[in-house]
Amino acid sequence: MLFATAGATPELVALTIDGTGATITDRVALPAPSVHLSVNPSVTHAAVSVGAWDDATGAMKDTAISVVDLSTWDVTTQPIQSGEPGLILTDSVLFHRNADPAQLESWPMEAILGGAGELHAAVAIGAAGHGEAYSQELGRAYIATDDGIDVVDVSSENPAFVTTYGWDVGDATGGRAFYLRIAATGDSLVTYVTDRSAEGWGDWTTDAYIADLTTDEVLRVPIGDGLVYRAGIGEGYALFFSQVPKEDETGDRAWLLDLDTASDTYGEVVATIPLDPLAGQGSEAVSIWDEGEGRIAAMTPDGDWGFVTNGGDGTIAVIDTEAREIVARISVPTPLSGGGYLVAVQPDMALIDNIGK
Repeated sequence: MLFATAGATPELVALTIDGTGATITDRVALPAPSVHLSVNPSVTHAAVSVGAWDDATGAMKDTAISVVDLSTWDVTTQPIQSGEPGLILTDSVLFHRNADPAQLESWPMEAILGGAGELHAAVAIGAAGHGEAYSQELGRAYIATDDGIDVVDVSSENPAFVTTYGWDVGDATGGRAFYLRIAATGDSLVTYVTDRSAEGWGDWTTDAYIADLTTDEVLRVPIGDGLVYRAGIGEGYALFFSQVPKEDETGDRAWLLDLDTASDTYGEVVATIPLDPLAGQGSEAVSIWDEGEGRIAAMTPDGDWGFVTNGGDGTIAVIDTEAREIVARISVPTPLSGGGYLVAVQPDMALIDNIGK
């Protein structure tokens, strides 16, 4: 498993995970704090976009993309002009999502690794891009912008615009997303759209946003009031959670959505599961960003098990997706302040979504 750090000594770090735990097996310094991470489908190289926010200019500075050979851990750094450097790495091309100008750029990997990287081609995308996903099977990139999810053909060095999935679907309107995931089945894209215009955070509303990548059909599905955050994705399921103020008697819940495109309940909430209240449950009188604990969700790739953290309490709820209930609680040696972060891995899991989250 790979992760990038953005602290005083930014690094790309590799963990080897086995039955006894996780061990750091490789690490390499990065030239600036990390922004986004991607690996190529063959898992021979990783790319990390780096940069630092300059408060004086209100823009990114020192932007670059560091390409790491995962067999030697040699680093090749490609300076790049970028408003905010998103990236998608294929086996032959590095695609850079630029926010200023708003475009998806192709940079051939052979030239970058040879020390002569240069922009090859670009295609315009919507403004304020943030959040990417990449389907290896379809050869398409999906980019969250103000317009919706822009779909771009990236099967060659010459990216080509295909279509946009709009944020408004049927009677559901408003909002946009900044975070995309490709489902473990490879045929659905999942994110969420939140309306946070209400003064009290307990009155915020959120829809799951699901796109069938084989038909381009898009659904918006309500998934609760309060704070809803990133989903865990497994085979045939997405697992969201909602947090509400401690004064709300409905309590926090996990939401299990059907992602099986062949199912009669595709795109529907098939279970809501009550979660244990947090000792640091937020109050309706104070912004959840200022006070109150958080959660995070994950799923095993086979979709059998879901996990939701109890931030501040140092425990994790374990959900059996067949029984659709919490069947165990894991205690960990840290409080998981803010919710922590979870990744669920299994031996020989297929690489479907190669962009770090």
